[in-house]
Amino acid sequence: MIIPIDLTMEVAKRIKYEKLENGRIIAYEGQTAKNIYYVLSGKINCVKKFDLSDGELFKAVKILNKGEHTKPEEVEHKHKRNYLMYSKGVTEVLFLNFSDLNVLRKNFHELPIDSLQSIHIFDSYPVKKLLKNMYRL
Repeated sequence: MIIPIDLTMEVAKRIKYEKLENGRIIAYEGQTAKNIYYVLSGKINCVKKFDLSDGELFKAVKILNKGEHTKPEEVEHKHKRNYLMYSKGVTEVLFLNFSDLNVLRKNFHELPIDSLQSIHIFDSYPVKKLLKNMYRL
């Protein structure tokens, strides 16, 4: 699951819709993945460029159809896209950027103890007591 189910309202606030005309470039090959795309209608072609001795060759490496999405891991790990992405026909997509994905994946019901420990914010505070009663801050 990409996003916990109890965050539906937060998703609605952060997700974006776009209607793309035929041939609209969505992401360039070699560009860092910044958004997760979910195809509502139409198609997204993902093509890779090959430099040959007698010119360039573009070959489809995958096609995202209605109901399919790009991999969240590409955005989370800031991978460079190894293909050009463009719309095939009029295409409608929902997309979510990296910072919004991180906000949605946070657990709003627990304190981020691990993160706070990693920056040594509680070096002089007994963390075990905090875990027993999180309202003692």
